[in-house]
Amino acid sequence: MQTIIRTANIGVTSSQTAINVTATAAKYTPPSGTRGIKLQVQGTDYVWEGGSNVDPATNKGIYWIVGETVVYDSISADFEIYFRCAAGKTSILGVVTW
Repeated sequence: MQTIIRTANIGVTSSQTAINVTATAAKYTPPSGTRGIKLQVQGTDYVWEGGSNVDPATNKGIYWIVGETVVYDSISADFEIYFRCAAGKTSILGVVTW
């Protein structure tokens, strides 16, 4: 899969601490002033994304496959997102912000 980012909107990028994802929903809130986020599944299991009720067991949310990269551009100041793996699974998300 190929991702296209409008470079005129990026500015300076910053690598963030990776997000460890488990079977418990983990909320991610980007640092203050962040305009965009790029996330990549770097672990060995699928990661589900959604709101606070994200739940792989009931298909609530959207899953990302290993190696998938997702970009959120022009995010609002109150942006937050939750990540979760299926029961007994874990994964890692790499994070870059701008």
